[in-house]
Amino acid sequence: MINPSLIAIKLVQDTTTLDAVREFLYDIYINELQWEFNPKNPSGIRIETSKTNKMLVDDRDEQAVWVVAYYENTIIGCVRACERNQKGLFEVQAYNTGKNLDFLNQKQYPSLIELTRGAVHPQFRSIGIFPILIKAAFDYCKNNKLSVFTSPSLAKVINFYRSVGFPDVKDFTFKFEPQDPTEAQLFLANYEKGEVHTVIDNLTRLINNIQTGYVQKSLSLNLAKFGQFKQPMLFAEQSKLSAYPDSNINHANETAILYSKL
Repeated sequence: MINPSLIAIKLVQDTTTLDAVREFLYDIYINELQWEFNPKNPSGIRIETSKTNKMLVDDRDEQAVWVVAYYENTIIGCVRACERNQKGLFEVQAYNTGKNLDFLNQKQYPSLIELTRGAVHPQFRSIGIFPILIKAAFDYCKNNKLSVFTSPSLAKVINFYRSVGFPDVKDFTFKFEPQDPTEAQLFLANYEKGEVHTVIDNLTRLINNIQTGYVQKSLSLNLAKFGQFKQPMLFAEQSKLSAYPDSNINHANETAILYSKL
């Protein structure tokens, strides 16, 4: 049984940790989910080899702040917060989406970051690691007075963000690549309007519900071993988290984990 007290969240940028994160992303995106990215993608997504293992790499890795989840010093999840590049553009703006993304420019949003590369180890997808990672990323935004946006295409991720009050940009769906089977939805939380704080509050309540449900389930499973219960207690409905069984990564901005019912 997983001990939640052994989970730690850290903000990292150092090269040694970054290579470990890249190896983790390769395991999730390539080995597990069998992602076949376009080798000519404008993000510079590619596979490289460290001293011992393959890594999933792109051109923005080193400029990003990575939110990394650890369990007993082993990486179990990550998401990154990325600023504009030297050309003043975000990753999504490098793609031919067919949409006008000028509203993401420096003049309208001088303090803005893009969330990408979310992933969680399959053994830890039932205890709310993804909401914890996203809350940590939003805490970073709050502490630095940043607005934040992201562009998922998986329905489960889109529904999750809506459920925690992450505002979606109305009528703003698009495909990163023409061959993508589904469209992405752009979400944007404006710091100045208090939207970052609202999402943090909602995520805090969700995480508390998940952790309470996990403790209850752990307790009931232990008691059931001694004949105290015929069946273990159930999680609260809002805390039912598991791996998405048919995760199909469509593009460079996708999230490789999700929440759905057990």
